[in-house]
Amino acid sequence: MNLTGSSIEAARAALGQVARSTVRQLLIERARDEPEAVALRFKRGGVFHELSWTGYLARIRTAAAGLLELGVAPGDRVAIMGDACIEYLLADVAALYIGAMPCGIYPTSSPEEVAYVLELSGARVFVAEDQEHLDRLLAAEAARNRPLVDRIVVVDGRALFLYADDRILEFAALEAAAREKPARLEEVERHGERVSPDSPAAIIFTSGTTGLPKAAYRSQSADIVGFGYAFFEALPELRAIPHRVVSHLPLAHGMERAMTIYVPLLASVVPHIGEPNQPLPALMNEVRPTYVMGVPRTWEKVMAHVHVGVEMASGLSRRLFALATEIGRRRVNGIWKTGQRRANLLTELAYWPLWLTMIWPALHKLGLTYTRGGFTGGAPTPPLVHETIQAWGIPLRDLFGTTETGCVGAQIARWPAPGDAIVPVSCREVRAAADGELCIRGTGAVTGYWTDDKATAALFDADGFVQTGDIAACDADGAFRIVDRKKDILITSGGKNIAPATIENALRASPYISEVIVFGDSRKFITALIELDFENVAHWARQQQIPYTGVTSLTANDRVGELIGREIARLNQQLARVEQVKSFRILPKELIPEDGDTTPTRKIKRAHAYKLFGHLVEEMYAEDRRMAMPTGALNAGSSGEHGRAHSTR
Repeated sequence: MNLTGSSIEAARAALGQVARSTVRQLLIERARDEPEAVALRFKRGGVFHELSWTGYLARIRTAAAGLLELGVAPGDRVAIMGDACIEYLLADVAALYIGAMPCGIYPTSSPEEVAYVLELSGARVFVAEDQEHLDRLLAAEAARNRPLVDRIVVVDGRALFLYADDRILEFAALEAAAREKPARLEEVERHGERVSPDSPAAIIFTSGTTGLPKAAYRSQSADIVGFGYAFFEALPELRAIPHRVVSHLPLAHGMERAMTIYVPLLASVVPHIGEPNQPLPALMNEVRPTYVMGVPRTWEKVMAHVHVGVEMASGLSRRLFALATEIGRRRVNGIWKTGQRRANLLTELAYWPLWLTMIWPALHKLGLTYTRGGFTGGAPTPPLVHETIQAWGIPLRDLFGTTETGCVGAQIARWPAPGDAIVPVSCREVRAAADGELCIRGTGAVTGYWTDDKATAALFDADGFVQTGDIAACDADGAFRIVDRKKDILITSGGKNIAPATIENALRASPYISEVIVFGDSRKFITALIELDFENVAHWARQQQIPYTGVTSLTANDRVGELIGREIARLNQQLARVEQVKSFRILPKELIPEDGDTTPTRKIKRAHAYKLFGHLVEEMYAEDRRMAMPTGALNAGSSGEHGRAHSTR
C-alpha cells in the first residue's frame, strides 16, 4: 500500500484496509509492489547505505529468526536501548513481525530507570546500542543484585572483550547465526502468519512528569492507525509527494516511531538514519530533508543555530537578515489575517529577493532549503519560534497527540498561526469533560497500561474516551486548542488561573535560554528558574570577551545575568501582566536526564525541580519583597554560586 499522491478522500477510504493490517502484511505488500524502491538509508563509516523494500524485509526476517534463536516467543517483550540506528530498527520491527512486543528504553535513562522498565515489562532480551547502554543494564542488575534479562545483544561490539558474560553476543553474530538456519526463517513466517491486527504491538512508556512512567500498549492495528495513518491524514504536505526525512529522536519516542516505522509503510517517505552521535544539523545538511518532524526543542535549536551563525556575519549582513526576517513576519501575519496562501503582491515582491539572498544561505547550512514543510509536536511550541520558522519560508504546523492516543490531529492551514485550532483526523472523536479535560475516542487508541489495571481503568471515562490530562478549549465542530496540562495549572494567591506552559514557551524563544521552570501556585506573582543554553551563551561570552571556565562560571557572571534579564524583559511583553515573570534565577548546572533532572524526553518534573532548587525559589520570593521596581526595570539580587535574581515588577 502506497498512499502518496492520494487525495484526502482516497486516504480516508483506505482507512478500513489500513486498520485491518499487520506490520508484516504491510511490509510484504511494499516488497511485492515496489521491490527495488528505497525503504530507508543509514550511514556507516561516512557513507549512506540503502535498503530496498526487498532488502529491508529480508533483514527483518533474519533479525526475527535471531530473536527466535534467543528464545523469544510471540507475546514476549524485547527491550531495546539506544539512539536510532539500523539495528535498533531491525530488532524493533522484527519483534512486531513475529508477534513479540518491542519495548524502547530512552538512551538517557539511568540504571534505576532501566531496572524499572525491565521489571515492569518482563523483557527477556535486552538489545543495547553500545557499551554505554550495556553498562547501564549491568549497573541496574548490580543494584538489584540479580539478572534482569536472559540474553543481551550489543550492536557496537568493539569493547565486548572487556566483559565476561555468557549472555552477551553481537547483533552481527545474531544475524549471521540466523542466516545459517533456514528452519528458523520458516518458523518466522509461521509465527508471522498467526499475528492479527488485534495482536499486541509495542510498549511505549509515558514521560513520567507527574510520577513513574506508565507502560502504554496497543494493538498492531491501533499502532498502524495512530502512528501511521493519522499522521498521513493530518499532514497534507507529507502525503502529497515522496519525501526524505531524518531520524533523529530515539525510537522509544512515539513521534519517531511514526516517521521511521509506520508512515513509511503507507507512503513514499524514506527515513535517513545518521551515524552514532551525529549532530542533527550535520545530518540534515547531508540529507537535505524535504519534510522535517521535530519536538519544539528541535525548532528552537534550528532558530538558535541560525541566529548564532548570523551574529558571526558582518554588520551589513546582520541588518539585511533582520530586515528579511521582519518582512517574512509581515508576510506570514498577512497570510494569517486573510487566510490566503500568499500575502499581498508588494510584500511577496519585497520578501522573496531577500529570502533568496539572506535567508536561503542560512537555511542551506542546515540543509533546510529543500524542506517543503514540517510539523512540531510532543509539547507546546513557543509562538515566536513558530512565527520565525514560517517567516523563513518553512510551513510549520502544530500536531497534537499523546502516547495513549497516537496522533489526534493538526492545524489544517498551510501557514497556520500559532494557537490556531487543532482539527482532529477522521478516525478521532473529541470532546471536553466538564472540567475542560480533553477526551478522545477512536481507532488508534491505547489498549491500556501493561500490568496496571487500576491505571488503565482510570485512563478511560464511562464512554470509553481516553482522558488525556490536558485542558483544552473545544469548538462545536471538534477542533480544539490546548491550554496546559491539567495538573500544571497554577492558581495565584489572587485567584488567577495561569497556564505555566504559556510562560515557559514564551521565554524559551530566546536563543540564550534552554529551559524554563515557572512557579507561582498560591503566590502573589510568577518566578522562574532558567537553564542557560550553554552553547549560545558561551558563544556570546566569547564575543563579549567574557572569561569563563564552564557552566558554573557563566551562570555566576553578572553580565550573563543581565543578558538573561534583558531577554526576559523583552519576552515578558508577549504575556499578560499577571503572567509576566517578576523574578528569576539562573540554575548553576545543566539539566541532565541521566541525573533525574528531567524525564528522558527532557520534559520538566516541576515537583522534582522544586525539591532540587526550592531554596532558589524561596529566596526569590523573600528577596522580591525588598526589590519592587517599575515594570521593565532590572535589579540584581544576591549573587554567588546560584547566579542572579532579577526583579521586573
